[in-house]
Amino acid sequence: KKKIKNKEISNKILKAARRKNISYLDMAESYRESIKILKKQNLSNWKICFKVSDKFLKKTSKENNFIKYFFNSLKEFKIKNYEYFLFHNTKSFTTDHGKKIYNLLIQLKKEGYIKKIGVSLYSPKDINKKIQKFKIDVVQIPLNVFDQRFLKNNFLSKLKKKNIEIHARSIFLQGLLTLSFKNLPKKFNVFKNTIKNWELFFKANNSNAVKECLRFVFNIDQIDKIVVGVDDSKHLKDLFSTISRGNLHDFSKLESNNLKLIDPRKW
Repeated sequence: KKKIKNKEISNKILKAARRKNISYLDMAESYRESIKILKKQNLSNWKICFKVSDKFLKKTSKENNFIKYFFNSLKEFKIKNYEYFLFHNTKSFTTDHGKKIYNLLIQLKKEGYIKKIGVSLYSPKDINKKIQKFKIDVVQIPLNVFDQRFLKNNFLSKLKKKNIEIHARSIFLQGLLTLSFKNLPKKFNVFKNTIKNWELFFKANNSNAVKECLRFVFNIDQIDKIVVGVDDSKHLKDLFSTISRGNLHDFSKLESNNLKLIDPRKW
């Protein structure tokens, strides 16, 4: 809901995360405000997933500016290497500058400065024949009770057979799934039946939106990690107190194939 610009709030979140045995941070060069704050922290004992956009790759591919940025970022974060280094989208693999940076990443991985190279996906179609030519170690995928596209056609199992690590993101659909039906922004009125059914679903199960969103993704065996964003340390603690594997409900009836709803880029 808000950007964290206060080092003290950031510090509390990191401490709360550590107490819950969280050791990974997900960031991107486009999260400029967050990066400014995190550079003030000691991240030497954290494992960092870092994402870069195609626009950034195009800008830094000239005269090896990327290498300069890469090593400066390691120094500023006070870390020896990146656990994961991801392209923000698959488009980068099809551009000359993207291929150039990918080859640099392969070399950096060989030298121990990156452990795994990956990409953030937006739909199963993103893994096309062009992308399959590249060695990918990890993918981040959108996955939630409305957006179940990656559960089709044994897609996750196919990734696993290629030893690809899978991270689930957007599990609350940018927070939309946690909003009360009566508090929905007007632009979502066109989807009111879908969203109303969701509210009726978790109430019928004597539950709540956050618990069911977490339960849905926690019960998918192929998922290795779940990415969440928080505003403060209380938010993080609340998530942990809500986690419940429990008996899995039938979420299939909640699925939507309308991209105008499940792809936040189209909002």
